[in-house]
Amino acid sequence: VDAIILCTGYKHHFPFLEEKLNLKTLNRLWPNDLDKGIFFKSNHKLMFLGMQDQWFTFNMFDAQAWCARDVILGTTTLPDKA
Repeated sequence: VDAIILCTGYKHHFPFLEEKLNLKTLNRLWPNDLDKGIFFKSNHKLMFLGMQDQWFTFNMFDAQAWCARDVILGTTTLPDKA
């Protein structure tokens, strides 16, 4: 892991990322550009946690953190990039 950036708030704006790495989606319940709702499809090393707009958000954030941890540790895998 090179960096972990913690952000709070409701505006999904990432001016520090290259344009090609920015998350662009109209669907806030399930962003289409993310595998498992976390991993950027074109670069699985980039993870967006908490991008969903749902009622039980903190439970989902916990589950996403566990999934991200498992992928980082290599105990689970993601689908190959298409």
